[in-house]
Amino acid sequence: MNFRKKVFWIVDLLNRGAIKKGVKKLNDAYDIDIRTFHLLYSEESLNALINYASSKVDYYPSNGKVLSDFKSISKLDIRNELNHFLSPDFVQSELIEQVTSGSTGVPFTTYWSRRKKQFNSIDTIFFNQLAGYDIGIKFYYFKIWNELNRKSFLKRNIENVVPVDVRDSSDSFWIRLIQNLSNAKRKVFLLGYASAIEELSKTCERQDVKLHSKILGIITMSEALPDSAKAHMRQWLSENVFARYSNMENGIIAQQVDESGRFLINSHSFKVETLKMDSDESVSKGEIGRIVITDIYNYAMPLIRYDTGDLGRISSCGMYLDHIEGRKMDAIYNTKDQLISSFVITNMMWKYKELLQYQFVQCSRTSYLFKLNIGNNTFTREKELIEEFKGYLGYDAEIKIEYVKEVPLLNSGKRRKVLNLMRNHR
Repeated sequence: MNFRKKVFWIVDLLNRGAIKKGVKKLNDAYDIDIRTFHLLYSEESLNALINYASSKVDYYPSNGKVLSDFKSISKLDIRNELNHFLSPDFVQSELIEQVTSGSTGVPFTTYWSRRKKQFNSIDTIFFNQLAGYDIGIKFYYFKIWNELNRKSFLKRNIENVVPVDVRDSSDSFWIRLIQNLSNAKRKVFLLGYASAIEELSKTCERQDVKLHSKILGIITMSEALPDSAKAHMRQWLSENVFARYSNMENGIIAQQVDESGRFLINSHSFKVETLKMDSDESVSKGEIGRIVITDIYNYAMPLIRYDTGDLGRISSCGMYLDHIEGRKMDAIYNTKDQLISSFVITNMMWKYKELLQYQFVQCSRTSYLFKLNIGNNTFTREKELIEEFKGYLGYDAEIKIEYVKEVPLLNSGKRRKVLNLMRNHR
């Protein structure tokens, strides 16, 4: 056992070993079978939260008895009526503030109780272990690092984390990082935005450097991970690549845990639903819908039927999200106004290796734009690209190409590959 791991569990022991007991409970259930883990979800716990929120929290109906009595809520609802989501039983200054800028750059704040924080720690350790990571292993964390979340030298050392600021996307930056990883004395873990780790993988290919002997595993988060990108990471970085579905305001909602590509739902902490696009009715089995979650253990600020902004499909057994589409606001439609998967776009683009970056934009019902960053390369396959995508979008699609020096990052630090500008006109 490494030193950091020993210290962590000693500190937990001084707090009655709550985290260790919680992790053991999840491990014991998971070791039996997936269905036993899924049954950790308790209707009793959900009903207790509903009863509490109905009687204590102003925003929710006082007569709410079951989930269907509650309408889905959005970030905008919470931002506009933050105080009405807070329980009067907690002192706000003593709560744990969770702040994220999101894609728009407008700060979004939620609050966790100490109990919720404890459950999140349990979930994180458990799902990290399923991906092969254990407490104390050095990990490189790919995200935006700024004055709000920058860690001191002491804290970085204690956590054994190497911050990787994704705002620098130059070739020289990625080459230096590859050199840093190549010189690592022990295997490390990579955690963070899928698009950033994908860029590292592509640079490894251009430099013809494989890092399997240095990287124990990878957990991507905050962005969709197409199968093609995952395969590329496995070829150049590590065989162990898992996508995590999580957010700052709730924690880990689901994660890939095996080769199937499905996401095991964190039924320990969340009730996950998929609802219709235009109503709060559940979709039929096998259909894609809005991913809406209820956070079972945050009584300080109960979030019931919170719309994550993403689309997905729950498996027939109810234990997995077998498809996560990404942000519903950036769903793409063909010229017949039919929804098509954004993964069609991302998976098809892997064959165009001349491109450093791209962004696909739907401008109107029949017009689309490719923004291409080719660096110092030449791109002679415009006609092939346009004709191929007309096969998916419609032969009446008007597809233009624009060359750019850089596909800009969102304020969140993510680089959106698919963007729909006509959503306000639908």
